[in-house]
Amino acid sequence: MASTATKREDRLSDEVKAELGVTEGLHNDLEEALEVLKADPTIKEALGEKCVEAYLAHKSFEIKEARKMTWPERREMIVTSI
Repeated sequence: MASTATKREDRLSDEVKAELGVTEGLHNDLEEALEVLKADPTIKEALGEKCVEAYLAHKSFEIKEARKMTWPERREMIVTSI
């Protein structure tokens, strides 16, 4: 049985992506994704600029705090916040 790390049946085919208008994948880096979010006027319009700014501030704080932690501490933080 394939592990979930290598199992890719859940990915959309190129044909389905084209039909849905999907042109980009998700970002693997949180900071990069936050920069894209910060520059996205559609999201700001849909959620409100204050909401987006608060979310960005919170995530930036989480990144800063996570950098101070060891990997086991980060794992514990993630697992207990679910």
